[in-house]
Amino acid sequence: MELKLKFMTLTPPASRLDAAVANRKFCQLQGFMHEKWDREKFLRLQKELNETCMGLGGYIQGMAWVSWQCAAVAPRQPQMWLAKEVGGRTGPVLSAWRHLFYDGKVVFILRHPLHVVRSIVLLRLRTGKSMSLHRTYRALNDTLRVTWDCVGRATEPWAFPVVYEKLTSPDKQDLMQRLCDFLGITFEPVVLAPTLFGEKAVVGTSSKQTTEVFKPEKEWKKGLGLVHILWMTLVYQVLDCRYAFKAGKWKWRNYKSLSAELNRLACEK
Repeated sequence: MELKLKFMTLTPPASRLDAAVANRKFCQLQGFMHEKWDREKFLRLQKELNETCMGLGGYIQGMAWVSWQCAAVAPRQPQMWLAKEVGGRTGPVLSAWRHLFYDGKVVFILRHPLHVVRSIVLLRLRTGKSMSLHRTYRALNDTLRVTWDCVGRATEPWAFPVVYEKLTSPDKQDLMQRLCDFLGITFEPVVLAPTLFGEKAVVGTSSKQTTEVFKPEKEWKKGLGLVHILWMTLVYQVLDCRYAFKAGKWKWRNYKSLSAELNRLACEK
């Protein structure tokens, strides 16, 4: 589940009612429909949880339990669950997570920032919206800030760095085996492809109808206009140097070098 901790850490709910409203707003499962998912039961249990949970930690654990209860295909006892978080201020988000779950593990999935922003620009174009140069700058700034914040924490014993390009490559099995060992779960072939209730599924963000792990374009400029290409190239060069220097990782500012170092760290976990 996607928790939106980045918002909850900025403006903590002032009351149980506010918390319930925020929880419903950020819940990604309320409208979920599937033959192996009991939506009505989920809505009922979620309402009970919103009325009884104590604090954010209780809500997170409660949502994990509620979700497990409503899945037709689920282990007899829940062995693990995870929370997905995208963007935001890395420090406050991780501090909140580590405070709530001091034994919790964190997986950093890092992708080339230019490809990340390219995806955002193209998504807006597909939905009939434009992306101004100012918004493009903000997207690159946010992406690079998070990237280098995560790089600075990649050596922590509770952290595991994953390079997106490695994750989507044909030889990802070794990486996934190491990741499973790190998380303390048994490696199974099912983790090598996107699945829904154990069955291969089309990736929601993929531009292709495929059940394979999405393979990104090699060229980040593909599909972008000349103005966006020039602007993103300039902004990326300036901000990448700034954040690499700030993180004390100047020698890794080239993404190829950074990827190699992160892959090396993953092999040592």
